[in-house]
Amino acid sequence: MGKIKQSMEKHLDWWTAGTVAVIFFCILGFIYIKQGTGKFDYSEHLDETAFEINDSRITLKDASYYVMVIESNVNGFAVQYNEKDPKRYWNIYLNNGENKSNFLSSQAKEDMKAACIRDAIYYMEAENAGISLSEQEKSDVMDDACDQEKLMTGKMIEVTGYDYKDLYKALEKIAIVKKYINTLMENGYTEEQLDVGGEYYEELKKSYTVWENEDMWEKITLGTITVN
Repeated sequence: MGKIKQSMEKHLDWWTAGTVAVIFFCILGFIYIKQGTGKFDYSEHLDETAFEINDSRITLKDASYYVMVIESNVNGFAVQYNEKDPKRYWNIYLNNGENKSNFLSSQAKEDMKAACIRDAIYYMEAENAGISLSEQEKSDVMDDACDQEKLMTGKMIEVTGYDYKDLYKALEKIAIVKKYINTLMENGYTEEQLDVGGEYYEELKKSYTVWENEDMWEKITLGTITVN
């Protein structure tokens, strides 16, 4: 839905651009998503496993960076769409003409999960390839983490439990993935081939064992977690 290079540089801004493009049909009227996540208290499950990729465990807290960024990006459009009731935007029904229709909130969650898994796989590949950050690159990540920490709202901090160290950890991995992706592109691979759905990535993914905590994710509704 977007480009890996832009994904790493803009931290999932690729998703919002793709969303604008795919909104072609929408049903008359909107079905309101119930506020909150029902009995599921997101902050109480942060230490639970969200994904397992081979022997690597990704907790819900680890995945929360992707939740925060996508929710923040999409909610910007939601406020523009209806400042008084942004949830209307999250409830838009998408129809891509290929029998893969979904509500925007549900599609956002699927894309968020796919991006998290994709980056985890490429991070493992980067480690195997001996990719690391230079001191200057680490300094850039530190600056980025500081900037993002300042932008975090009280709700983001309360729900995700994130602080500077958590932001740095997430951004450092993304920077390593970006560096590894750039090496692949230098070897002739295209952004489309390397992204979710691309030939290279999908073939690579087959070599990994991926498990998703479906029971937990079914209880999570994007658009209600870290944004008001």
